[in-house]
Amino acid sequence: MRGALLAQAAQDGIAAREDGEPIRVLLASLARGGAERIVLEWVVAEARRGRSVELAVLHRRRLEYPVPRGVAAIRRERDTPEAFVDALAARWRDARAPVAAHLVGDALLARLWSRGLRTVPVLHNVREGWRNDPASWPATHVPLAIACAEAVREQAEAAGCRVPLATV
Repeated sequence: MRGALLAQAAQDGIAAREDGEPIRVLLASLARGGAERIVLEWVVAEARRGRSVELAVLHRRRLEYPVPRGVAAIRRERDTPEAFVDALAARWRDARAPVAAHLVGDALLARLWSRGLRTVPVLHNVREGWRNDPASWPATHVPLAIACAEAVREQAEAAGCRVPLATV
């Protein structure tokens, strides 16, 4: 799948599953940004298809998008981000499909991995905006990564990303 262009869900990707398992998404915040809008448009489309969606949000922002109707929000309140991610890992421990991770740093992803969850990190920005080191992603825990643009995919590959990398 390296270098594949995704116009819709990958066969083994998060949204391709039709077994009733919820789509699980971890998002840094609902800040009014382009990456967040893209994630919300995706989860709304999946909800309209009849899919159950659990959207976990790490940080509150003063100005943020509302949680769309039909999407179950799990918001961090008083816990530290680490404790919140640990609680998510316990909640999602039986997940068969990977968790989509948007704008979430590698240290928090590693907490999910250490508890047996797989993730599909999405690089929404060029290298200067990354919160991740794609070269460090273990294939056992990252079956697929997604880049928001061809230039971002090329940068991730140049940085040493060794997991299958697709472009949306």
